[in-house]
Amino acid sequence: MPRSKPLPAELDPSARQLVGRLRRLKDHSELTMRQLAAKSGYSAKSWERYLGGTSLPPREAVEALARITGTDVV
Repeated sequence: MPRSKPLPAELDPSARQLVGRLRRLKDHSELTMRQLAAKSGYSAKSWERYLGGTSLPPREAVEALARITGTDVV
C-alpha cells in the first residue's frame, strides 16, 4: 500500500486530525481512489484533494466514507 504524502504544514490542527482519520478509514477499507469515487459519488480527484489536505471535504463526503467503511457517521 503506498504511503500518503505529508500534509501541508499550514494545515490547521483540527483539519489535520480530520484528514488523518479519513486517511485511516480509506486505508483500512483497502479501496482505491477510483473505487471510493464510484461508491461515494465524489470524484477521485476530489478525494485526492480531501485526503491530501488541500481541500476540506464537505460533510456529505465524510458521511459517505463512513457509510462505505461501516463506521459510525458521528
